[in-house]
Amino acid sequence: WHNLELKKYAGFQGLKENDMPGLKRMGVDQRVQRLDRDRNDDELARLLKKHEEAKNKAEDSEEEPGID
Repeated sequence: WHNLELKKYAGFQGLKENDMPGLKRMGVDQRVQRLDRDRNDDELARLLKKHEEAKNKAEDSEEEPGID
């Protein structure tokens, strides 16, 4: 337990005044590299496609009763 708490608080040492815990501070070079990424195949795009496919499967499998 002590080691986990120590690691947690050690991670706060690099935070600036307005930083939110949990968000990683990146250098300029890393940010520039990320600007040039393929937005059709990045992590967010893959996640959105996965959820869209699951939504479409759920809609296709549901049989709505007809209106009388």
